[in-house]
Amino acid sequence: MQIVRDLAGYSWGRSDLVRRAMSKKKAYVMEQERKNFIFGNPEEGVKGCVNNGIDEKVAGKIYDNMIDFAKYAFNKSHAACYAVVSFQTAYLKTYYPVEFMAALMTSVIDNTDKVAGYIYASRQMGISILPPDVNESQMGFSVENGAIRFGLSAIKSLGRPTIEAIIKERFNNGPFTTMQDFITRLYAKLNKRTVENLIKSGAFDAFGVKRRAMNYVYAQIMDSAARQSKDAISGQMSLFDFVDESQKEEFEIKIPDIAEYTKEELLNLEKEVLGIYVSGHPLDEYAQMWKKHISVMTTDFEIDDETGEPKVKDGAKETI
Repeated sequence: MQIVRDLAGYSWGRSDLVRRAMSKKKAYVMEQERKNFIFGNPEEGVKGCVNNGIDEKVAGKIYDNMIDFAKYAFNKSHAACYAVVSFQTAYLKTYYPVEFMAALMTSVIDNTDKVAGYIYASRQMGISILPPDVNESQMGFSVENGAIRFGLSAIKSLGRPTIEAIIKERFNNGPFTTMQDFITRLYAKLNKRTVENLIKSGAFDAFGVKRRAMNYVYAQIMDSAARQSKDAISGQMSLFDFVDESQKEEFEIKIPDIAEYTKEELLNLEKEVLGIYVSGHPLDEYAQMWKKHISVMTTDFEIDDETGEPKVKDGAKETI
């Protein structure tokens, strides 16, 4: 890139196009570019070596050297770059494993399969994965007491403006104390699907109430918040406005004391809104058994980004 800029007057952008052609071994593009390099191309803003006082034969020889150089230079420079990145990531994974894995998951937060793979790897490393929490979670995955806390942006139907509003509200006015407190304070930013998905994901578990019970009453609480919002706009006041803080609990919608979902149901709801199981896995209790009897996992059939090949080869006999 520096050679074509300094000798033939290429722009930064144009020199990058030459680099790309060299790296992709596009011979026809390189031959076409040879004329531009030596003689210039006024229409495309290339001055050319000859117009810069460089002999045509010398320019041609330099260009030949560039093409020969490209045959191995890219492998060498890529190897150097990857070696640096490999060293940096190995260092971080060794000395800051929880932070490293949290950052890794945040970088692929929209790719459920990759997040699931990294969660599995984290558990193999002895790192706990905590479910989303409206009082603790950040936008992406974060570190909390040596564990990784799920990011709110991993929850379906939860957009960036809503997440930013949740984080801002708890920072300005303190943590949320109940589901009704959460809905009342953030009503303008919520809809029923959002609240339902927060319940299913476990983001309200810190309130100490069963997910099934919260699912029974959240719509009622939303309707109540809607009425309060409407009354506030019209200037009307309710009994709720006249009582002190200690009495306000009496006006809160009561959450029924009913049995929780089964473990299987809880896991299925998590899978529905997060795309993956968080608090466990349906096959956890059989892990020792299946690990003894398999040779590969389904993830071994996925195409590797670097090699373009899966780990499993055609013709191999495997137990999955």
